[in-house]
Amino acid sequence: MAPSVADVQRIVAIESPILRNLEITYCYSRLAAACVKRNGTGANWCTYATWASRQAGRTIRGEDLLEHLGRRLGQGRRLLHPFATLGRWFLRRGLFQHETPLGRLTSELHTPFDAFERASDAVARGNLKVFEEIGLQFARYLHGDEPEGEHALTQAFAHYDRVQLERDPKRRAELALLANLEIGLHEQTRLQPQILEALDAAYATQEDLGRRALEALFPSATGWWAVVRGPAATAVGVWARAIQRSASRLAREAITDSLMVLALPGRVLMLGTNLADSYAAA
Repeated sequence: MAPSVADVQRIVAIESPILRNLEITYCYSRLAAACVKRNGTGANWCTYATWASRQAGRTIRGEDLLEHLGRRLGQGRRLLHPFATLGRWFLRRGLFQHETPLGRLTSELHTPFDAFERASDAVARGNLKVFEEIGLQFARYLHGDEPEGEHALTQAFAHYDRVQLERDPKRRAELALLANLEIGLHEQTRLQPQILEALDAAYATQEDLGRRALEALFPSATGWWAVVRGPAATAVGVWARAIQRSASRLAREAITDSLMVLALPGRVLMLGTNLADSYAAA
C-alpha cells in the first residue's frame, strides 16, 4: 500500500536529520513501487528520489570526506583505513548532529572542517523540503486526491495519468520522461538555495576564520574598534588561513563530488562525466 499523507507528515515531524533521511529514503521507495503498480513499469520521479535521498544521507551523516579521500587515493586507500575507522566512530556518535554532546562540542570548536557540518545541515534541510512538498503530493496522488502546487508539478501528475491510458510503448515512455523532468525541474528550482549553501559552505567558514581566531586569542576583541579589529584579525588569521585554504579546497571538492554522484545498485554514476553506454534501438 502506498504511504499516506499522514505517513509523510509523521516523517516530516522527525527531528533527527539522520533518522528522518532514512525514513524519507524508504518512503520514496514505497512511493516509487506504488507508482509502478498504478502506471506500469518504468522509472518514475520517486525512483530517482530514492537513490538521491540515499546519497544525500551520506552528506547528512558526514561521510563525504572519507569517501572522497578514498576515491582520490585509489589503491592507496588502505592507508586511510585507521583514520576511516576513527572517523566513522565519531560520525556514529553524532559528530555533525547538534542534538548530541559531541555535535555541540564540534559546533563550538569551529574546526577547519566546519564546511562539512554546514553542508550536512543544508542538505538535510533540502532533503526535508523536497519530501515535504513533492512526497506529500505523490501520497495524495496515489490515494486518489488531486495533487496541489505549482503548475509544473500538477502538470506532471496529469502526464502520469496519461501514461495509464496510452497504449503505444514509445509514447508511454515519452510521457513518463516528461513527467519526471517536470517534477525534476520543480525540485531543482526549489532546492537551489540549499545547493548553493552546501557548495559555498567551505568558503563561508574560510572568510570568518581570522575573526574567530582573533576572538579566541583575545576575547575582548569583540569590543575593539573596527579599524583595529580588521587588521588584527587579518594578521592573526594568516597562519590559520593557510590551513583553512587547503581544508576548504578539499571540502569543496568532496562536497561537489558528493552532490554530483548518484549511487545506484551495482553502479555509481558520476554526473559530471559522459556516459559510455550504448543507446537502445529506436
